[in-house]
Amino acid sequence: MVYSETALEDRRSAHNALERQRREHLNAKFQELARTLPSLQSVPRPSKSMIVSKSLDYVMQSNTRESRYVSEILDLRRRNEQLRQQAALLRSYKYPSSSFSSSSSSLNHQVHQEQHLNQTSPDSFALTPAMILSKIHQQQQEDRRGHRRS
Repeated sequence: MVYSETALEDRRSAHNALERQRREHLNAKFQELARTLPSLQSVPRPSKSMIVSKSLDYVMQSNTRESRYVSEILDLRRRNEQLRQQAALLRSYKYPSSSFSSSSSSLNHQVHQEQHLNQTSPDSFALTPAMILSKIHQQQQEDRRGHRRS
């Protein structure tokens, strides 16, 4: 099948028009991407290479930030669970009513001091329920000894 000169020109012209549309669409998307990147806000007409490079930087920074946030959320969830367990343990533990008022403020002060020391220490660790129970037990024994002397 032999194409006439005009048929070839028409096909070439149609192909060129489609290719031009494709390039214009691609360029518009590059400019749209550039407008969304904070680092290119002040650059009037960034090159495609700059847009791709800054986009990759932005994605990598976002991934790093997301990983850090996920880790922080997991740490906060663990800490929240520890605090819930400690609160439940303290609520479930029954103080003798006579020694409660004298020992609770002292014990509370000791627990807060240790928590503060743990938070400021580089080898920070949380008070475990067992540690709190041990403190409560020590305080009650001290209170009983004090009541016997009176």
